[in-house]
Amino acid sequence: MPAGLSRSSPTGGVGVSTHGAMVRQLMKHALPPGSPPARTRNTVLYILQYQAVADRLAILTEEQIS
Repeated sequence: MPAGLSRSSPTGGVGVSTHGAMVRQLMKHALPPGSPPARTRNTVLYILQYQAVADRLAILTEEQIS
């Protein structure tokens, strides 16, 4: 996520509502290389975090969110 975009939100986050194919593409970039494609369904919520040092998205686990 570009730094200016994250600074424009008080929470540092961005919400995205889109179709399954786009969710699969986002997840492809968030999963480790060689991972199987993410299964997507209607009304799914993934919380991703941009890691600037690695220049990649990462999936947050329930433990990281709590």
